[in-house]
Amino acid sequence: MTFKGEFSNLSKQIILDRAIAVKGDGAVLKDIDFIIDSKDVELNGLTLVANGSLGNLISVLESNVNLYNLDITYIVDDDMANAISVSGTNVITDVNIVNNTIYFESHVTTDEDLTTAINLESAEDIVIDNNDINVEIPALYVETYDYSYFMMGLCYVNPIRIYESAAVNFTNNKLNVKSNSFDASYPTIQALYIVGSEIILVKGNNVTMKDEETPEGTATYLYAVEC
Repeated sequence: MTFKGEFSNLSKQIILDRAIAVKGDGAVLKDIDFIIDSKDVELNGLTLVANGSLGNLISVLESNVNLYNLDITYIVDDDMANAISVSGTNVITDVNIVNNTIYFESHVTTDEDLTTAINLESAEDIVIDNNDINVEIPALYVETYDYSYFMMGLCYVNPIRIYESAAVNFTNNKLNVKSNSFDASYPTIQALYIVGSEIILVKGNNVTMKDEETPEGTATYLYAVEC
């Protein structure tokens, strides 16, 4: 299947429930989310733009999925939102997220809402390679802790979240993280959150973090990697 041109109000979501390759030929899809509910699915060369929360812009619920050459812009207010979520009822395997450009902006006000550019949960054999990922999120006060893993805090609001997963390669990516608000005590941002996982390769990435919101002389807590 090939999309050509610009699409808006086509549908609130596109559900892919059979093996298929979806390609873009100058295609721009506005305010439409994808639910991948079949093995052997590929998205390639699409531009996805959403202003306002759609939940997961791309939900990967099955194995053997490729996300290639996507240009994603996802801007949300104070809502749960993930640009790409790889998480299902069973362990998901063999997902490749490669050569994508992702801009994700959130104005969430609590650390209780799952909010990420890429979320992996119960996933194995995942490749995240050569992506350009730009994230703007608020620096939050840490209220939510994962007591199963040594009280790891800020466990839901992270640009990249790898949770209870295995054999994940996070390689050759550009990850730029910027704070977009200062309205909390002990303001905290974590760029890469890895918890309850094993055989994780983090190599060849360029990670930058910038905070231009916190007043001079005030403490802020920026963690490139939390694991």
